[in-house]
Amino acid sequence: MTTSLKPFLRWLSALFTLSLGLLTQPTTQAATNIVRAGEDLQTRINAAASGDVMVVQSGTYGGNITINKPLAFVRSGGAELQILGPVSITASGTVFMSRLRFAEPVQISGGGSVEISECDFLKTLGALDGRISARKTQFAGELRLTNTAFLGLRITNSTALRASSTPGSGTNLFLTQSTLRGPVIAAGYQVHMAYCNALHLSLNDSDATLVGNVFRFTTESRRLGLHTMATITRSSARLRNNDFKAAVQNISGCEGYGFAGIQIDQSEAVLENNHVDVAAGADHECVSPNADGVYIIGESSKVSILSCVIVSFAWPRVDLAFGVRRIPSGQGPLVTVSHCCIDAPNPLANVPSHATLFTNPGLNPDRTLAVASPCRNAGPPDAIYNDRDGTRNDIGFTGGPLYNPSLATTDLPIAFWLDAQPRKVLKGVQNTIRIEAAGAAGF
Repeated sequence: MTTSLKPFLRWLSALFTLSLGLLTQPTTQAATNIVRAGEDLQTRINAAASGDVMVVQSGTYGGNITINKPLAFVRSGGAELQILGPVSITASGTVFMSRLRFAEPVQISGGGSVEISECDFLKTLGALDGRISARKTQFAGELRLTNTAFLGLRITNSTALRASSTPGSGTNLFLTQSTLRGPVIAAGYQVHMAYCNALHLSLNDSDATLVGNVFRFTTESRRLGLHTMATITRSSARLRNNDFKAAVQNISGCEGYGFAGIQIDQSEAVLENNHVDVAAGADHECVSPNADGVYIIGESSKVSILSCVIVSFAWPRVDLAFGVRRIPSGQGPLVTVSHCCIDAPNPLANVPSHATLFTNPGLNPDRTLAVASPCRNAGPPDAIYNDRDGTRNDIGFTGGPLYNPSLATTDLPIAFWLDAQPRKVLKGVQNTIRIEAAGAAGF
């Protein structure tokens, strides 16, 4: 498992395509089709040629809609444009949609690419293959992805995102600067999640990297029957500069309820400069409120926890509150805890530690480290872990070289670098070179 800086930055943002050179053959000019309010949208789609632009006037359009060719849909007018019936997209090319509202389910297949900008989906969006990119879009219903690459920038997902792909396929799930009010459940995906506000992440047979995210366990989490803020099963994960906090208590009917901030099962995980707080995760009315900051099971689990703030408290059974706990079986999982700050009645269970503080981390109301916090400049001394200002690593999510809260909101341009073998760019021929972004500011 690599922990070097370059691979970590590489996943942080979307992939782009840069076309260079001139076409040797002239291309057909795409036509612009004006669809006026009251016209039958499906009839106009059928009459359009592949690659045409459909400029659709504001209003409502009924009937079942099928898009079986590459088209661009753009709203004309300041009022709402709503598609009342279900929509099926089966095009093998690229379909672009801007400022549309879908009242019924949308289903995508055909292996093409769907690009979405500033749209609203009131019901389920399902996809069976291909690629979806969504920008500044709201999904009120579920997102159901099967073998479908997904890139979401500043999206809102109110229900759940369920993504399933063949393990090892390398199918990507990018989520950046997004609000995820339902659980994100990914199986067989390459998950890249940065600067999001989230409820819960579940990984199965996946590879994931998370940076700068805020996870909150709320009454909605409990209503959904969730027991963690992140569950990592048979996966590989790298978590840096994330803030996990349980924000619910006094919920009845939870006798025997076990809770963990992060649960790791049969997985390899690197946790660096995170904050895991489950002090309110064990409810006062529970009979046996287990509360673990990080809970590790499975003989094959290998976990490195470095420079993390971990807080855990359970009432009235303080003996059931652990900072980091592993369940031994045979040789047990390989777990290391180093340069952390742990505040819990039982800081460690079956876990060795090095240079770790067992004390109150001293937090401001915004969860940053107070001036007098013992966690300041107390992380690993190696220069590679230094904070962005060059000082020694601060323990917790505000420390380390990757802490950069401006990436959560910035509209500034992003930097690119090439990651390819040297190659020739031929004059007069269209050339495509894949490049990657070092920041998560936008497309």
